[in-house]
Amino acid sequence: MGMTIIFQALVSLLVLALPQLLLQLPPIAAKSFSLELIHRDSKESLFYRGNLTFRKRIESYA
Repeated sequence: MGMTIIFQALVSLLVLALPQLLLQLPPIAAKSFSLELIHRDSKESLFYRGNLTFRKRIESYA
């Protein structure tokens, strides 16, 4: 019975103290990446064919 009271006291202390401890931690840098989508007709694309006229480019869509 005595251990149960001690255990309950420790759990209560942990529940009350944990939010305070978490607020004091330094912020963690986010690990992320970014992705840039490039249209195939963009001059930045590897598939861009600069020798096509506007008309040929439109015909290639069909």
